[in-house]
Amino acid sequence: MNSAVSLRHRLTPVCAAICVLFLSAQPAAAQATGVLTGQVSNAATSIFLEGAVVEVAGSNRSVITDREGGYELTLPAGSVTLTISYTGLERQTVTVAVPAGGRAVRNIELNAGIYRMEAYTVSGPREGSAAAITRQREALNVKNVVAADSFGNIADGNIGDFLQQMPGITAVYVGADVRSVQIRGIDGALNSVTMDGDRVASSQSAGTGRTFEFEQASLNNIETIEVTKAPTPDMDADSIGGNVNIVSKSAFDRNQPRTFNYSIGGVWRPKYFTRSDNYLREPIKNIGPSLNFSYADRLGAARRVGISLNFTYHSQPGGDTAALANYQQALVEPYYVQNVTVPRPAGAPRTRLATGAKLEFK
Repeated sequence: MNSAVSLRHRLTPVCAAICVLFLSAQPAAAQATGVLTGQVSNAATSIFLEGAVVEVAGSNRSVITDREGGYELTLPAGSVTLTISYTGLERQTVTVAVPAGGRAVRNIELNAGIYRMEAYTVSGPREGSAAAITRQREALNVKNVVAADSFGNIADGNIGDFLQQMPGITAVYVGADVRSVQIRGIDGALNSVTMDGDRVASSQSAGTGRTFEFEQASLNNIETIEVTKAPTPDMDADSIGGNVNIVSKSAFDRNQPRTFNYSIGGVWRPKYFTRSDNYLREPIKNIGPSLNFSYADRLGAARRVGISLNFTYHSQPGGDTAALANYQQALVEPYYVQNVTVPRPAGAPRTRLATGAKLEFK
């Protein structure tokens, strides 16, 4: 009994010394590391790059930037070499000094590589497609991501006209407009439509149902469109065919605090498929004007409040053609088929007017 008590008294100072050494070693270990943060952007367009890969040289550490191009790494104090890569842009390597127990900020701008080749012409979108391809590559499920400017000027800004260009999408027309879409051949009532991840109301112009009518929305305030064909556990189980997620523009998507864009155009239809001697003296009668305007700004001393304003107006003259066929109702030869194309008279002009506003706080 006395030996046990003696052993206990001997071990107590030893345990206390070990605890003191352990607790004193914790601040020293914390001081041996630091935090490195920053944002990755495109040097040519000032757009923050989502999905850029930031790797730490000499290790297996890597992170992927968020929508605002941000990244954060906890690293040992001292000199650290980073390698940053993004689809369509040149890989860049930078060296950063990480302070012990502190925070270092390093913003990185990526450029396109310069190669000398034979002269050739390339036309089409670049920046938006690269961003969409990167998000599709980093997705955790089967998803198609397309930038809103990938196919140029789409009709009168109807989202349905845009969606029918994507794989696995079938457009359902009502007259000359795309009213709904089918995903993998499944009716629109069995699919879901969300905006920035939130479910969009499926109000219909006639009757009731779950089908969302894309005539109600416009492409002007949209950054990208995501079509998901294999839902993940975090998504609502309310769609059989798939989900269409509309990602709206944000004031925090670009390195520039203020952006302003506009476009002006028109649609000309000369006398609805018939020539008139005085159509040059009445040019405005057959022209539908088109106007797009967008403005984004970050407010406040810290630039933490973002505002986005959008306006679009598109009009085009009515009228179309109808193809009629008349077949011979007899078995005698020779057979005949009459094909007649009839121009329908001009109806009311088709006009689309859309406005949008978005207020964000970071």
